[in-house]
Amino acid sequence: MQYSGNWLDVPPIKHIQETKTMHSQTLQLLNHLCTEVLEVPRAKEIFRQSFINGAKYGIPEILEEIIKSYPFALEYLDEDVFKSVVSNRNEKIFNLICGTALQMQRELHWFKEIEKYAPRAFSEFENENKDTPKMVFIKEHKELIKEGEKWMKGTAKSYTLAAALIATVVFAAAITIPGGNHDDTGIPNFSKETAFKVFAVSDALSLFLSIASVLICLSILTTRYAEDDFLFALPRRLIFGLVTLFLSVTFMMIAYSSAIYLLFGEKKAWILITLAALACLPVTLYGILQFPLLVELIYSTYGPGIFGKHSNRLIRQSW
Repeated sequence: MQYSGNWLDVPPIKHIQETKTMHSQTLQLLNHLCTEVLEVPRAKEIFRQSFINGAKYGIPEILEEIIKSYPFALEYLDEDVFKSVVSNRNEKIFNLICGTALQMQRELHWFKEIEKYAPRAFSEFENENKDTPKMVFIKEHKELIKEGEKWMKGTAKSYTLAAALIATVVFAAAITIPGGNHDDTGIPNFSKETAFKVFAVSDALSLFLSIASVLICLSILTTRYAEDDFLFALPRRLIFGLVTLFLSVTFMMIAYSSAIYLLFGEKKAWILITLAALACLPVTLYGILQFPLLVELIYSTYGPGIFGKHSNRLIRQSW
């Protein structure tokens, strides 16, 4: 049987089309409402209640629109909101909340961009409270700075623990050489084997990289957490900490696989392939789990920024 009508008239497809249209219109209405609420004196109270309800009922679109229209809504991310999100298993809301940890960096990009093109006299201008624009910015983002510091320290502590554990393991492996040593000369029994050379190099690299990761993460924990640190200093350290930890995990698995192959491989290809495949599992898992954060950090720190590339035809004024 051949259907000659419009495929959009098929009931299931028509229902999907109507649902998508309704969703699009709802988002437009939500954006319009957020814009209108900004003009209301009770805007902060309205946004707060709407933000909490959106987190409670698992509607990420509401949180996204509120944050776009009113960035200070991030201060509503208190312990009660997190408990509600976790208890209701709202993974979309949880990912959205975690993604806002770099919001302070975006706010600094805004401030630096405005400061760059505003008249120089504006940077020293004082309001009725004798506050300069810089002082006002710090006061308005006090809660956001605290949230960013809390996230940075929590992340750095986790990476420090993992890197310290890796350093302990590979250091012990370097002392207890696989195959032992000659009783007379003290030279390793498998010193001429290619697998032993791979083990020695990989173990040493893993040790050095894990210690480097520990030191980088410790520098994050002991920094002063000034507002300007969130622009480049802290994200850059976190990037280096992530990369060195990933490399140390990779070389640790190579060293372990080399040691197993050296002792039990009997120079069989299928054992080598099996060990290589198994070693790739934790490395790949680590990469999949941490790659989105690393990409976001690199893009926000070394990328074109939230303003992109400026046009060469931009009119600049000499103030």
